[in-house]
Amino acid sequence: MKAIHIEILDDKVMAILQSLEELKLIRVRQPSEQDTEQLEEKYAGKLPTQVAEDMQDYVKRSRKEWKK
Repeated sequence: MKAIHIEILDDKVMAILQSLEELKLIRVRQPSEQDTEQLEEKYAGKLPTQVAEDMQDYVKRSRKEWKK
């Protein structure tokens, strides 16, 4: 079984998806809280503090060089 994420752009699509689900071709599930978790919450604390600070300093220096 493969899982994909689909962004619905038109409400008419839901009827089609429900028909496919009734035929047991797909399963529609509602997004869980984990799916809607913000990236900053998901990756908070994953990078050591010193590495993050060094990266921030590098970005600041790079931006200053481009302004010259």
